[in-house]
Order: sequence, then structure tokens, then C-alpha cells
Amino acid sequence: MQQRPIGAEAAIMNPSSPVIALRGGQTLQMFNTEAKAKLKSFKLSDSTKILCWHWINDRTVGYVTKTSVYHWSMDGTEDPKKMFDVHSSFPENGQILNYCASDDGKWLLLVGISRGASGVVGNMQLYSVDKKVSQPLQGFSGCFTTIKRSDGIARNMFSFIEKKENSPFKLYIMEVGKDKNAEGGVFKLPPRDIPFPADAQDDFPVSLLAARSYDILHLITKKGYLYLFDIHSGQMIFCNRITTDTVFVSAPTSDGTGVVGVTAGKGQVLQIAINPNSLVPYLVSQGNQSQLAMQLAARLNLPGAG
Repeated sequence: MQQRPIGAEAAIMNPSSPVIALRGGQTLQMFNTEAKAKLKSFKLSDSTKILCWHWINDRTVGYVTKTSVYHWSMDGTEDPKKMFDVHSSFPENGQILNYCASDDGKWLLLVGISRGASGVVGNMQLYSVDKKVSQPLQGFSGCFTTIKRSDGIARNMFSFIEKKENSPFKLYIMEVGKDKNAEGGVFKLPPRDIPFPADAQDDFPVSLLAARSYDILHLITKKGYLYLFDIHSGQMIFCNRITTDTVFVSAPTSDGTGVVGVTAGKGQVLQIAINPNSLVPYLVSQGNQSQLAMQLAARLNLPGAG
């Protein structure tokens, strides 16, 4: 482990290489910490304020301003590239929570919240890079992942939590970027209602992440509830409260078996991982989950089904 003082307001570490992106004032920089060398720098205009920024893949930082979304590659000498404008459905007094991209970079998702007349309101913007078209969505969290079903075809999946006024939270799981007449068709599940506990009716999702080794979605709420959903069927696997504090930032683990998060206030680091030896027996013990247990055992080659 290396420790160095850094004169910056914010820093984000590359997920797979010793490269760090720094933000100080209106200056953005990328450094290789092993080579102790600056890779790139860029000066924002005086009126520009970054509301959210992330490494959206191993080579690119995505950042969001009040009006637009940009990508800044660590390769070459190019300046940040504008990808699209923030949709008018995002209120000016709102907060940007997340920004992410599909594995192939052809689909982008912006997520934000704001205070409405009846509580917190979620807004999302799904953008197609190829078509240069945005679709506004009412909801709180979403993510991309790639799965393979029994036909062996790789599918670009988009999952999100919808919340419309006077309607329950719903989980949507669908394939994006494929023509309906393509080989294997387009995989899409019917939306599923998400049951919130009686003592958490004012709760709402803060993150939705995919554990790629198991194709299982991890939904974390503001009040610290964790939900697990099978991407292939949409069925809920598990629900329980894991913390009384809000998990304000989270990310998938590098091995694809779970997620890590940090709580507000106490700053606790939580690691959530699926025990492959216990998953199927747990579902069998629930009584009404035997079919899902058999499906997971067959797909993931897990013990406990016999």
C-alpha cells in the first residue's frame, strides 16, 4: 500500500489500473500513480460545475454538469467529449446520484432525485449513443450487465426500478440494442412489483447493481434494506435489512460475486457476497422457491438441489 498527499477536492481511482482522476477547482487531471506521471489535464470553464463523476469503464471517466454529460478517455490527447444534454425532466434543484454505461458503450444512463410535493421523486434518462435519442424514465436506480441464456447468445441487459405516482415500485429487466427480428429474439420480462416492508413505506432505492458471476441484481434502499433478484426470471431471492444507515456509495466487487458499499455517518464499509453453497438450500427452505432453486442450481452448477 502506498500513501501520498494529494492536493485535490475529489479523486476517483481507476477500477483496474494505477490511474487516478483528480479534480481541483476547474482543473481535471489523470495521474499514473506507479509511474508518478501526469497523463492528461483539462481546464473546465469558470461557470462549469461537476455534479457527478465516475469511471464508467477501465478507460473512461464520465462526468455530469448542470446541462450536459461528458466522457473523458485516458487514452490519446483528446479533451472531454460531450455525449448528450441532461433531459428537461430533471429539476434544477435535483441531485444527480449515478451515471453508468453498458458494456458496449452504446447505452448510457443518468439517475437523479429531487424533492416533490409528496416526497422524493426519481428521474432517469436512458440514452442511445447510436440513435442519439433519450428516453426519460420515472424511477430511482438502474444498471447494465451482460448475460447468456440457455441459447448461448450474449445479451445486453438493462434493469431499472420504476416508480410512478400512486403506483408501487416495479422492477423492469429487458434486453437493449437488439432488433426484435434478430436471432434469439429480444429478452424481456414482465415488470414485477417490489414489496416494501410495512415500516419502510417511505423508503426508496439508492442503488441497483449486478453480481455478474451469478446474474443476480442487488437493490439497496435508503433505509438499508437489501433485495436480491434473479435477472433471468425476475424473481426475488432475498430481502432483509442489512444496516440502519444509508449506503451512500456502492459498487460491484471485482470478482462479480457481490457488492461493496460505504454508509453515511459512521463510514462503515459493507461487503455483500452470496454464499454459493447456501443459496440453493436457502431457497428450498422457503417452501415456495423450489423451482427457482432448481433453476439456479442448474444454471450455476450449485450444490443443494438433491
